[in-house]
Amino acid sequence: QHANVIYLVSAAWLPFALQSTDRMLVQRNWRSALSLALLLTFMTLGGDPQSAYHAGLLAGLYALVLSRKRGQQLEAKSKIPRWFQHRFILLTLAGVLTLLLSAIQVLPTWQWTRQSRRIAYTQPHSIYEIPSTWQRSDAASKTTRSSQQPASLGGILSTPAKQTHHRHIYHFSVGPWRFAELLWPNISGKMYPVHRRWINQFPGEGRTWSPTLYLGWLPLLLACMAWSLRSPDQTVRWLSYLVLLGVLASLGWFGIGWLIYEIQSAVQGQSATSPAI
Repeated sequence: QHANVIYLVSAAWLPFALQSTDRMLVQRNWRSALSLALLLTFMTLGGDPQSAYHAGLLAGLYALVLSRKRGQQLEAKSKIPRWFQHRFILLTLAGVLTLLLSAIQVLPTWQWTRQSRRIAYTQPHSIYEIPSTWQRSDAASKTTRSSQQPASLGGILSTPAKQTHHRHIYHFSVGPWRFAELLWPNISGKMYPVHRRWINQFPGEGRTWSPTLYLGWLPLLLACMAWSLRSPDQTVRWLSYLVLLGVLASLGWFGIGWLIYEIQSAVQGQSATSPAI
């Protein structure tokens, strides 16, 4: 993402945010909650609130991982009240401070985005849009929520209509064939100075978000050596789940439904008329 400056800003702060998250949740350190809020604010004011949001989700995931096992004993001599050292209290503290510190940019942006065409939809395509859909339907008619629920679920499970924002967000889905770039940076072809990206000829290849997924052999090797979903180290387990969920989410359009559709089409010898998913 060297050509997209705002993502470089958030990427620079991300390791420190993860470190502060670890200290905050493992050591129950309120100072780390303050530093985490400051780092998330730097991401937001740097132009990338999405990465700050993702870091917050990762912190919540880590808190759940830690809660499955008895945590360390809190210091009895600490002057800080025990309730204030609760993990979810610290998470809330970090979140509220982030909103307060970045409000000067978040509030006017939120006001303007309410007029964006991205917010226009008739059926929700995520769990976040279900409450507003119910609110709109209740304002338009006196129908009950139970009658609106099937339509909401239908919107989530259906294919987004073309020329809509819900469809556009899938344009940059990472095809599974691109994972070869982790080993060979230019195996898909270069985009510049002369465009020779031959992988664009793939029927499923869409718009390109990042020129290559290559991060280097050494980081990849070290990550594979450390990756473990059953590690006794809770930090390793958390980061391993982070990698797994991140890879699955990056597939986007090319998820399980797409795979079943392609297999069904191959077996039938033509495009599936009614795909399983």
